[in-house]
Amino acid sequence: MLLEMHSHTAEHSSCSHVSAEKLTQAVYAKGLQGVVFTDHHYLWPAEEIREISQSSGVPDSFLIFSGQEVQTRDVGDVLVFGADQTVPPGWLLEEVRTRYPEAAIVWAHPYRRGNSPSSESLLRRAFDGVEILNSNHSVSENSRALKD
Repeated sequence: MLLEMHSHTAEHSSCSHVSAEKLTQAVYAKGLQGVVFTDHHYLWPAEEIREISQSSGVPDSFLIFSGQEVQTRDVGDVLVFGADQTVPPGWLLEEVRTRYPEAAIVWAHPYRRGNSPSSESLLRRAFDGVEILNSNHSVSENSRALKD
């Protein structure tokens, strides 16, 4: 199953200019089976997700979930999947992990702007994953992430 796991919508992230409905349609048109909205510090309520699913015209089998991108004080942005409420900005990574022990936490775009995280950083136990490919990374940044 292929899902778009890191996407922002115009409704809830200032860095996006595409509506949730259009984003859903575009992800479906690419042949993926679902999308996860990961707007900045916003967790979509189930009712809004149902409305987007209906208004976008995708089949019921197309999955739409809500996670969130959270700005931490120590590692920058992380994707949080499975928290039951919006996580405010400025927490430490360990605070997010402690508060939501069952959530999946993925380090978002650690290679952006030429950053080169250490192996120790990439292997932090608080992370469940590290984002490797991001459409906003350069080819060299994505290549480095894939290599590491």
